[in-house]
Amino acid sequence: MSRCGSRQASIRHKSILFFKHDGQNVFNNEMSYTRTNWGADERVDTLVSNSRVKPIIIVGIWNTKLRFNEYMPDECITPEGLKEVQGYLSGQSLLSEE
Repeated sequence: MSRCGSRQASIRHKSILFFKHDGQNVFNNEMSYTRTNWGADERVDTLVSNSRVKPIIIVGIWNTKLRFNEYMPDECITPEGLKEVQGYLSGQSLLSEE
């Protein structure tokens, strides 16, 4: 996991956390898959300096060699699976049916 904050953000004060997937691509060219980072920290610093957004902390969560399996499952979701997901997203406990 990588972490980078806009210069004005502080862990000691309330700050917005912004989580980015594929974290190794977010800040560092040498770690990036394409050898070009996404420039998220520079962009946020510009936005904060121009008073367009409040200071934030960016957290880059690295993927693993299982990335494609995690993001692109082999099978489509079934109608039953969709109902479970919708119940979870609406705040209904899946355990309440037991």
